[in-house]
Amino acid sequence: MELLEEINNRIKNTLSEKRYFHSVCTMNRMEILAKIYNVDVEKAKLVGIIHDIAKEMTAKEVKKKFHEERSKAKGYEFAFNYAGNASTIQRNFGLTAEKANNIYNSYMSGFNGLKAYIDLRKKDWWEKGYIN
Repeated sequence: MELLEEINNRIKNTLSEKRYFHSVCTMNRMEILAKIYNVDVEKAKLVGIIHDIAKEMTAKEVKKKFHEERSKAKGYEFAFNYAGNASTIQRNFGLTAEKANNIYNSYMSGFNGLKAYIDLRKKDWWEKGYIN
């Protein structure tokens, strides 16, 4: 079973009928936009179908259900914000080089100027002797 189909089935069993219908419509719209803007159609469809995955959950339910994923994401973010890079998370979390690079590149491209800001902070820390 392909990833999109698997996620679609899981979401169908998780969301209310109304929210699921909305997510499917969003997925279909994302497919159209991906074709217009010549970006990865499968990734765009995945974003569309999962964008409201936790919309009907309380914060407590999200924390409980996605504890492991949230912990990993926080660990990656901590590493990146304190002078780490793809090699750091590869080593510390037992990831393949490809997976670590994908996570690092996705994180750094998430916000315009984030990489430049983090690089500036790292330079300052090196100069102050906080890291070596």
